[in-house]
Amino acid sequence: MKKIKLVFKLLLIKAVRFARRIDDYVARQEIEELKSKLQSCGEGVVIKSDVNISRPTAMIVGNNVHIGRGSYVSAEGGLVIEDNVHISRRVTIYCSDHRYEPGSALPYGRERRWNSVRIGKNAWIGMNACILPGVTIGEGAIVGMGAIVSKDVPALAIVGQPELRIIKKRDATDYNANVAQEKYGGADGVLIPKRRVHSYPKRGLAADAQIHFIATTGRSGSKTIADVLNGHPSISAKHEPRLHMLRWSTLLAHREISAEKLADLIDKLYNEESILPNYPAIVEVDHKYFNMIEILAQIFPNSKFIWLTRSADEVISSSVGRSWYADENHPIWNRIPWFYHAYRVQGDLCGDLEKEQWRRMTPFEKNCWYWQYVNNTIKTDIAKLAPARTMHVRIEELSQSLDSIQDFLRVERMRLKANKGHVAFYKKKKSDQWSQEEKECVEKWCGPLMMELYGSE
Repeated sequence: MKKIKLVFKLLLIKAVRFARRIDDYVARQEIEELKSKLQSCGEGVVIKSDVNISRPTAMIVGNNVHIGRGSYVSAEGGLVIEDNVHISRRVTIYCSDHRYEPGSALPYGRERRWNSVRIGKNAWIGMNACILPGVTIGEGAIVGMGAIVSKDVPALAIVGQPELRIIKKRDATDYNANVAQEKYGGADGVLIPKRRVHSYPKRGLAADAQIHFIATTGRSGSKTIADVLNGHPSISAKHEPRLHMLRWSTLLAHREISAEKLADLIDKLYNEESILPNYPAIVEVDHKYFNMIEILAQIFPNSKFIWLTRSADEVISSSVGRSWYADENHPIWNRIPWFYHAYRVQGDLCGDLEKEQWRRMTPFEKNCWYWQYVNNTIKTDIAKLAPARTMHVRIEELSQSLDSIQDFLRVERMRLKANKGHVAFYKKKKSDQWSQEEKECVEKWCGPLMMELYGSE
């Protein structure tokens, strides 16, 4: 049944993606037509498809201007947006307002008072901000989220709303009574039947479910193993399901957060905040679990851990090609989400290397260091657990290991297929293309552990 649902889901996803491509094409054409109606429009202008601009012929837009989704611009009266301005989502800009003086209609008359708006270059307008007629926002200024801008903002100024104030409070007795009686409103406030409330999934693990973790270096087939295991009807397997682990893991490695504090955050995340899948076995795969094994093992005493490895040559070829430890000059740097760069573990900050030594290392050597550092960390922490809770899998032997993995996770053996790994969208520099110096780096950092894990292969 799960396979049928999966096939149907894949077909539905493809249909939705095709429809979205058509919608995107139509939207792009509409935006290009809108831009052609502007009084003036520079290069690099991005206007999202659902932006509503009234009277575009009164609007002048400079170069590298971004206007975010859901924004509304009433340009009548005149609007100038200078170069390098970024306007976030759902921003409202008015360049005129209704006349309401004596003699006009109620609540206001047909005519409007024009009062132009100017947004200086390099300004940033935050989400849900509202800019009123006649305002000038100075060069380099920042308007905070939700701000109502009714007067000029000086150059380089950062403005926002006044501090939030409490108007009144709900009646605590009535509130607590509703909670006790489980009176919750659905759409339009219609009372939800208690039987439906009681059927909602609970947070944390179900009584008969077990959660397990796969720790690895990344670029090691982690997405592949998650996809393969997710094909089992009794397993819910996800790859990198918790984005904030990316930051937490690095903070722990850099000693910016204590293990105790992180344990509290993780315990709350899983047991109080998350609704976990209702499967006998839940598997989470993430290279950021490499330094969280002890914490996860304590929070989930019945959990098991798989140490997934891939040969250093293959991981380094992939991670270097993917711009790990590189800078903006790398060909695909900007195609990788910023947070992966920002939260990459640094050898000096985690106390493994001296600052000057880390500074002198090339990006290639840093990738070599990373492979051995992460795998040695996993190796050390795995060894502290009972053998029955741990398993080592080489991605190169995944097909031969699938039965053992299912036994380890205590699920019925099924015929699972280890599909070919995902094809990288970037160019890899294979080991036969490495310089002699690069080969020596790999041997220096990875040689001993490679010999232990893979022997003389």
